[in-house]
Amino acid sequence: MRFAVIVFPGSNCDTDIYHAIKDVLHEEAEFVRHDDASLEGYDAVILPGGFSYGDYLRCGAMAALSNIAQEIKRFASLGKPVLGVCNGFQILTELGLLPGALKRNENKNFICKTIAVKVLNKNMFTSLYEDAETINLPIAHGEGMYTADEETIKYLHEKNLIVFKYVENPNGSTNEIAGIINEQGNVLGMMPHPERAVESLLGNDDGLRLFKSVINTWKENQINQIKNKSNDIKALDLGEGCALVVKTSSLRQPISPQKEAAAGVGEIVRDTYSLGARPIALLNSLKFGELDELGNKHIFKDVVRGIASYGNCIGVPTVGGEIGFHQTGETIINAMCLGLVKHDGFDKMTEDKLIYINTGRGEFLNKTKNSKEVYESDPFMEKLLMETSLESIKYPARFVKPAHEKIQIDFSTSVLDNNVETLIEAPDYSKTLIYLLSQSSIASKHFAYSQFDQMVNTNTIVPPGSDAAVLRIRGIKKAIALTTDCNNNYVKLDSQLGGKIAVAEAVRNITATGGKAVAVACITSDELFSRGVKEACYSLNIQIIDEEESIGTPFVGVIGVVDDYSKITTQFFKHVGDLIYILGETTADYGGSEIQKMQHGKISGLPPNIDLDKEKQANNIVYTAIEKGLVNSAHDVSDGGIGVALIEKLIKNKSFGAEINIEASDATAFLFSETQSRYIVSVPPKNQNEFEALSGIKKSGVVTGNGELKIIVNSAEVINSPVDVLINAWENAIEYQL
Repeated sequence: MRFAVIVFPGSNCDTDIYHAIKDVLHEEAEFVRHDDASLEGYDAVILPGGFSYGDYLRCGAMAALSNIAQEIKRFASLGKPVLGVCNGFQILTELGLLPGALKRNENKNFICKTIAVKVLNKNMFTSLYEDAETINLPIAHGEGMYTADEETIKYLHEKNLIVFKYVENPNGSTNEIAGIINEQGNVLGMMPHPERAVESLLGNDDGLRLFKSVINTWKENQINQIKNKSNDIKALDLGEGCALVVKTSSLRQPISPQKEAAAGVGEIVRDTYSLGARPIALLNSLKFGELDELGNKHIFKDVVRGIASYGNCIGVPTVGGEIGFHQTGETIINAMCLGLVKHDGFDKMTEDKLIYINTGRGEFLNKTKNSKEVYESDPFMEKLLMETSLESIKYPARFVKPAHEKIQIDFSTSVLDNNVETLIEAPDYSKTLIYLLSQSSIASKHFAYSQFDQMVNTNTIVPPGSDAAVLRIRGIKKAIALTTDCNNNYVKLDSQLGGKIAVAEAVRNITATGGKAVAVACITSDELFSRGVKEACYSLNIQIIDEEESIGTPFVGVIGVVDDYSKITTQFFKHVGDLIYILGETTADYGGSEIQKMQHGKISGLPPNIDLDKEKQANNIVYTAIEKGLVNSAHDVSDGGIGVALIEKLIKNKSFGAEINIEASDATAFLFSETQSRYIVSVPPKNQNEFEALSGIKKSGVVTGNGELKIIVNSAEVINSPVDVLINAWENAIEYQL
């Protein structure tokens, strides 16, 4: 874990903090000056005690105006831990990160002694203390009397935000308050000095557990990563001697869509195996202009052909992704490749290797990490190159390696082993749902994915079409779940919120399959999108394993781990008689929605807001329900709302139907709003009581066998349509437009 120790003019406890982190706990610590402007790359920030700027004006007031101040606030907004000790506590109140203020001690004297403090609140800073434990910590301050108005004190008590309380009040602090935390639980201010109580040699080590609590919480939130010894290449450790390498790429506005799409597949696969990792899966995030424009139809078909023509020849399955159509008209081809590597081969990885291949026809292909040259794609040659490169890492002595580190291989002689105006007046909901299902961004993408080889290598357990693809890893007991996501409409309206939603929806996709989301790879288009991604990842306990920047449309890819094959779940209804539950509240969220775009021909307003705590809660309920075997299917609610999500759960069996009967404030919102943090699950009747006890919700309907979708809202029937009519609209829309 990497700590930033902020140093202001007048700080005098910075070296004490550094010693506690670096020398006692053996974690990374660095001093960051007050005039720096970035905390990028740090996992936690500590503001030490002292007399910042001599405490002229007010304690901490001038520090709050320093260059680093706004960066500390941004860092805290990402959910990362921020600890302010003594003068650091004063600075946090001046920054507005914590309420209240610190005033001159009641006796007007500086106080230095060890006192008894009671721990009142369990959080990331105190998880290793017992409930209501009394500990001994030094204090050393002249302005340590915590003061706040009556309303703030009431708020602190009601929200349980008082972390430390003096057993005997040394300075006149209101309600004996010695330390408080913010509502998000990641910013702690305290007057006692834990860094002065980390070694028994100096009296006691009661402060040590505070720092250990932070470190343990951070480690629990990290995926297992391994690093190559010779460079900074990272891999996701799956255990049992296996790790995953993830690479991403982006191509904007191709001049020759078919050729460049094919070349893009070759490039990302080459980036992966040049690291010594065998490519095992490809995913795409493809964005096009609207299909009602003739040129976009040809571009769409050409890109699909290009990906298919190359990907299908090299033995790497294309297992998932997303395809969207938007009004900007730009074509964006984003891709993600996963490679599998054994631990014993990981340290042989390099991104600098230059490979020359003699094709036997007087031609040479070459590849370096920074190569900008584009070659005519030859997937058959790529397959040979991939196998040979992987062999060169396995058996390096078989190849000639001159001093300049070029690998020379001659194929001719070698043997190769929010809310907007009301959208629908006098609604015909059934007809509206049919139109919505026919929209290009919602309709089935079978036209594309049926042209991609999804099953090569016979490891694909769940192919494209459900929430996430699932692949087995031969030789170990785990499977991996994979998905990509990014709603262009949301990003256009609010890039930071769009980044958060992209991660959250992708995580819901993984959760709905029975997987635990552990890592994100992303392409970001701007700082705000990147900030949204990081905020969501931190809140949802996921680590970013690969991040690239690109002009164009961003995307995120999420990797999950499924520990038990038997727990793999898909989105489709399985049995007549299963009970239907809708998890999560629905509000009227139409900004950037598909129904808004369909009705008005444009998007406007703000995307749906997202509460990441509610998101985490919903994910935990669904994941636990799947782990306990309580559900037969699970599907997240996203583009198009609940009406679309219900049809997506019915597409595998047109003889199935669903009957929904609910109370809601508004039928339109219930059917078409794109409120976040929602799932639809189906539960066998025998599991009803246990699932309702876990989720706290009641059933919304039942799976029927009559081939009808019937939805009743507030005792009024709003939809009663044959399932096959709805599914046909969804299945055939894109082929019809082409």
